[in-house]
Amino acid sequence: MRSLYAIGVAAALGLAGVLPARAALYEGFDYPPSVQLAGQTNPQTGQPWTYVGTAAANSADLTTSSDNLTYAGFPDATGSSVITNRTQTGVSRLPLPAAVNSGTVYYSMLLRVNDMAGLTNTTTGSFFAGLHNSNTAGQPSITVSGAPLLIHLDPTNPNAYNLGVGVSTNNADRVFSTVQHALGETVLVVGSYEFVPGADNDVARLWINPASTSFGAETPPDPPTVISDGVTSAGVASDIAQLVSFYLRNNGVEPQTIQVDELRVDTTWAGVTTIPEPSAMLLVMVVLGGLARRRRSS
Repeated sequence: MRSLYAIGVAAALGLAGVLPARAALYEGFDYPPSVQLAGQTNPQTGQPWTYVGTAAANSADLTTSSDNLTYAGFPDATGSSVITNRTQTGVSRLPLPAAVNSGTVYYSMLLRVNDMAGLTNTTTGSFFAGLHNSNTAGQPSITVSGAPLLIHLDPTNPNAYNLGVGVSTNNADRVFSTVQHALGETVLVVGSYEFVPGADNDVARLWINPASTSFGAETPPDPPTVISDGVTSAGVASDIAQLVSFYLRNNGVEPQTIQVDELRVDTTWAGVTTIPEPSAMLLVMVVLGGLARRRRSS
């Protein structure tokens, strides 16, 4: 007859096989507060954030914050967060676990605009996050991006902003939602870049505050909030050969401060909208704890 320990281990390992898998890349920004993001090492991949810019000593980099963002129904936030600064011009970039050059790659994150000072552009706006095609050291700036996350001032309401996406950073590829977002509002965004065979026909999509009923689903909700594709912006070279990193960017066209948290990157919708899978050891402890309580009460 097997012991209670053996039964608990088997049950825990069995449960581990049916729980949602961890995103290919997860970043909870669990770093000391008020430090530069560049140089911090992602605990899941072991890869560091690196600085992209011309300012010396990463002085234009994003910095960490002491608090985090939460969103109803979304996996609980851990660690802290990072904040942008429009008075600086610099980028931090984190390598993906592997290059992606086919299918679809998704990213999700929480964001909150804490200070809208300086946000005046109501047309093409600025891209402050997205997927990138390089990890090369010493680059002065980000000029190529897949599914860049865009922001601009709402054309009809000076107290609101709009979000958008592009299949590239080209102005002709930038498409914005008309939904107005307010200062201090926490927003969940899911962006994607789809590699489509052929020339100049890849597609970028953006979901803004998707329904919690879609979290962990095999397929994303349809339609997305915004779509940008190379076909509709004829004459603009939009396709990207591969995506190998994710970046966060300071830029003078952004609001003064954008707070970002809970970054996930994966090749599935479920991977960027589910709770990371607990370790087998944690499940063993949970199951054995429950069995021990049952024995004491019997």
